[in-house]
Amino acid sequence: MFKENIFPIWNPTLRVKRILEDSMNEKFRFKVYRDSCSAFIAKLTVRSIIFDQCNSKCAQCESSDNLAIDHIKSVLYFFKTRQLELCNIESNLQLLCRKCNSSKLP
Repeated sequence: MFKENIFPIWNPTLRVKRILEDSMNEKFRFKVYRDSCSAFIAKLTVRSIIFDQCNSKCAQCESSDNLAIDHIKSVLYFFKTRQLELCNIESNLQLLCRKCNSSKLP
């Protein structure tokens, strides 16, 4: 029987949710948000789906070396626009090699 890969939903911990809602320190809130996003894309299920979707190749140069999952629109963009839940959706994630990722504009 074929089992479909269902992309997980970013679901921050209660601690992260409280900090994002209550903390007055914007730098601290962003750091907590960024760390939560990084932890989400490090999950095996997320990595597996994105690597499969991209055929384990860089979205720009098609290299298969030194690949990492990258947010197409930045974590900072979603933080500033207060669209936190949209940052880690499947359509905002891609694979980039180290070279293409480092040449990407902020």
